[in-house]
Amino acid sequence: MSSSVYVAEISSSKALRRVVLASSAILAMLGFLCLQLLPIEPAWRLSAGAIWLAVSAVEIRKFRQLHITFSHMCFHADGKVQLLAHGTPGQQASILPGSVLLGGVGWIRLRSGSTASFAELVSAKSQKNKQWRRLRVIWRHL
Repeated sequence: MSSSVYVAEISSSKALRRVVLASSAILAMLGFLCLQLLPIEPAWRLSAGAIWLAVSAVEIRKFRQLHITFSHMCFHADGKVQLLAHGTPGQQASILPGSVLLGGVGWIRLRSGSTASFAELVSAKSQKNKQWRRLRVIWRHL
């Protein structure tokens, strides 16, 4: 079979999605703490920290909403990605720079058609071996 007709359907793991959301929340709190160490007036530090937490909360909420919306991704050989949910037509997405696919794990940054960007942590262990191999073949040609 030619790689031009390859399609890899990769399902999302709920456990890995929880890892992404939890690490995002932890990093938001660490960012707040780092802002509190700046040598500026306390009122400015607290204001900057509040803004940081608000922006982070909005981003985490977007991630969570997108994670609820779709259950798996379909990667095509031409680089197109379709976000799929059970029983609904797919939503087009594009792969963003910073995406990495290794032998057993991948960090895939995507932008959906609604211009919302998010990341998906995927693991070979939660996929069918054939689908993971197809994804790796497609990835080599991107």
